[in-house]
Amino acid sequence: VENPFNAENTFNKAENYVYIETFKKCLTDNGSRYVVKLPFTENPIVLPDNYLLTKKRTEYLFKRLQKDEKLLKEYDAILSEYIKEGILQDVTNETNVTNCHYLSHRPVIKEDRLTTKIRIVFDASAKYHDKKSLNDILDKGPCLLPYLFDILRLRIGKIGLIRDIKQAFLQICIEENDQNYLRLLWFDNVNNPVPKFKILRFTRLVFGLSPSPCILNSTVKVHLEKYLNDSTKRDVISKLLRNLYVDDTTTSFNDSEEAFTFYQTAKLSMGEGNFQLRKWASNDKYLEYKVNTFELNNECNQSVSNELSFAETKIGNTHTINNPKCRFRCCSE
Repeated sequence: VENPFNAENTFNKAENYVYIETFKKCLTDNGSRYVVKLPFTENPIVLPDNYLLTKKRTEYLFKRLQKDEKLLKEYDAILSEYIKEGILQDVTNETNVTNCHYLSHRPVIKEDRLTTKIRIVFDASAKYHDKKSLNDILDKGPCLLPYLFDILRLRIGKIGLIRDIKQAFLQICIEENDQNYLRLLWFDNVNNPVPKFKILRFTRLVFGLSPSPCILNSTVKVHLEKYLNDSTKRDVISKLLRNLYVDDTTTSFNDSEEAFTFYQTAKLSMGEGNFQLRKWASNDKYLEYKVNTFELNNECNQSVSNELSFAETKIGNTHTINNPKCRFRCCSE
């Protein structure tokens, strides 16, 4: 009988090894983020023109959202923020694009969430008549998730530490040639009773594609493996790899200082791949205090750095920085 608490998890299974090695060859780095291709099993030319279906669904969604003005504004704000961050691009004025596909979308509301209460879900499984959907021609990939028993390892140590990756899927870029298969429709002005449609397309990995969990896990694994040759990080990285579950991680320790070292190394290493670990929580109040203090100091330092840069450009060498979490006066020589 296989030991369920063996350090090896599904990442080390022989049947997944070939997949990971192949994935490495397809994964590139644009200097700031990892870039992947959509894993098509067929030529995407088989996809139907589903513009009219998506337009009809988007019109129906808009009518629903108009009944709740607050929800409509929040929904629109999320998509606007995606555009601002480069997650979505406005391609309304692009012409002569023949091979493309559209994703329907809808809101999922979870009032108990501490962060995002509204999540937009994208549907890549919608079929147009008897034609294939986008998910039908994408390779889902193997399951690279740890065993359930591995996740229960959180119970072994007396100190538990949990966290997740902020917008994990959206941190991975999609190769430009594949982005037109991730189009969607929205409106130019939701305050207008009859707004005009605008065409957007994703530049990042979408949660809703069948291979997205596998792509995320594979990318994070390839990224973290780079640190295994560093003796100062090897133990932490190995532990982190064993305890990743999609965009969440759970780990346990017997000592708070060991846990804090893990936090610092994991946060830095993941951050270098543009994967921001957040929502740290622990049953150890001292550890939570140290982590929260470290997080706050980092946030203040980033805010101060940004404001210094802005102030020196707009004002000059002497300036006052006002931040809700750190207030002080700086005088540059």
